[in-house]
Amino acid sequence: MDSQTRAPDNDTLQRLWADLEAETDLLALAPRWLALQCARIPGVSLAVLVLETRDGFTPCALYPDEARNSERLADLIERSLEQGSGLWLEQTPAERNGGVPVYALSYPLKPENEIRGMVAIELPAAGEQALAEAMQQLRWGMGWLQRAWWRQRARDDEALLARLQPALQLLERINAESRFDAAALTLVNELADRFDCERVSLGVAQDDQIRLQAVSHSARIEQQMNLMRLLGAAMEETLDQRAPVCWPASADSPRIHRSHDQLAAEARAGAILSLPLMAGGACFGVLLFERGPGQCFTDTEQANLAFAANLLAPVLEEKQRLDAPLLDRLRQHFHQRRLPDRTRYLLAGLLTLLLALSLIRGDYLLNADAQLEGALQRVIAAPFNGFIDEAPVRAGDRVRAGQLLARLDDRDLRLERIKWLSERASLQKQSQDARARRQRAEVTILESQIAQTQAELQLVENRLARTRLEAPFDGLIVSGDLSQRLGGAVQQGEVLFEIAPLQGYRLILQVEESRIADVESRQQGQLVLTALPDKSFPFVIEKITPVANAAEGSNRFRVEARLLESAPQLRPGMKGIAKVFIDRRPLLSIWTRNLREWLALQYWRWLG
Repeated sequence: MDSQTRAPDNDTLQRLWADLEAETDLLALAPRWLALQCARIPGVSLAVLVLETRDGFTPCALYPDEARNSERLADLIERSLEQGSGLWLEQTPAERNGGVPVYALSYPLKPENEIRGMVAIELPAAGEQALAEAMQQLRWGMGWLQRAWWRQRARDDEALLARLQPALQLLERINAESRFDAAALTLVNELADRFDCERVSLGVAQDDQIRLQAVSHSARIEQQMNLMRLLGAAMEETLDQRAPVCWPASADSPRIHRSHDQLAAEARAGAILSLPLMAGGACFGVLLFERGPGQCFTDTEQANLAFAANLLAPVLEEKQRLDAPLLDRLRQHFHQRRLPDRTRYLLAGLLTLLLALSLIRGDYLLNADAQLEGALQRVIAAPFNGFIDEAPVRAGDRVRAGQLLARLDDRDLRLERIKWLSERASLQKQSQDARARRQRAEVTILESQIAQTQAELQLVENRLARTRLEAPFDGLIVSGDLSQRLGGAVQQGEVLFEIAPLQGYRLILQVEESRIADVESRQQGQLVLTALPDKSFPFVIEKITPVANAAEGSNRFRVEARLLESAPQLRPGMKGIAKVFIDRRPLLSIWTRNLREWLALQYWRWLG
């Protein structure tokens, strides 16, 4: 075991107490405190004080000063930090150290019930009483460290308040401005006045470049374009490094400051400080401070300016983002957010596709349901009230001119004809007798009765002739089926058949209301019938009926067209799909027209 360290004399202890009371900095106080504790605990051969810093728990004091084997206490310190309490453990057994074991003790610094440090000592001890007294001394002595820690905490709070107050005042002035331009100008002017700067400049990052946004006292450098270029270059240098850059720089500074050197030479500046404005993990912009010859930025001023910049950066970024146009906000959003490669490739492909569809033009074809009708259609109606005696044809049959379509029952008419024939024969006999008797007046009356009887007979014969309904021309029966009504009664004027010729058709298109404005006379198109899907028939628009009819839940207009070609297979009543050529336009406009019109209607409805 190492020999025990000689205890200090009274003068040394008095000097340690005086230094301990006079020192206010915790790190500077740590070595004196550890030396005093080891002086009050007999036999301490090794001691380490560990304090919490920005880099974690770091050894801040050793005893004795020349000690190099403090690693012996590392295990004890780690276990104490894990358990959050003081410990002791046997380092060297008694049989290996001349009958006196060596112990290691630790005690934590816990000013807020959280460990802020740990002290560990190594000493030989003959019993538990000596260990308890050593632990008690560490507990009492830890009060000095707690007092120093609280005093350090109070100084830090005062420094934070000193930094926070002017930063909050600046924040209040910036929030009072509704526009980003005005807020930026207010910021640089306030910073220049508060921190005694000759010039303060603000640059905003756009696509890894700096756009000069505001410069204090800008009226004096408005025409100095070279100086403004150098300001932008110095800001971009800070933007690339994402860290503060101070000029003149120290010899061991890791920062690149070439552009700052050029700016200082051009502006004859005594000191330059550039601070990046970080917001949301990204560099939003750069603040650049300049002072005249003979002036510099102290460490405290740099810390205060950096604190103000960190506090104001999110507010400035929010104002700039809300004040920017929508397209700029979207571009900045996607620029700041790194999308996965697959997503970026997909977006690039979609944009390329949209661009191609907006440039490539295609035929705009209007679709409409279509039906064939005969160019001439004849109606066969009942000539008088009667009964159906014969009906050899029905709808769908092809007929020739003069072919029997139907025949009405003529038995009553034939009896009536016989009646009038008999009546006429009787009157003619009476007329001959009167002539023989030379009765002129009677002959005249009988002649009149004979003429009347002849007219009635002629009427009956005409009706008998009209009981036979014949086809007026070669054609196709479009409608009418009397085969199931034989013996049934018909009324005068009742439609029995409709006949269309086999040659000459007209095409009827049912055009949607939303597309009728695109249709004009003499436009051409193609027809494909359901019965003939392998062949298309050209047609031309001839007439647009200005009256809509409701069909299938929508309003449709009747548009008449003429077929330019015919075929033997065509029949009246055939249905299909017609496509009318309107014009040529971009494919994107054709494919998104329904969506655009729906959105326009919804927007109009929303405005109402």
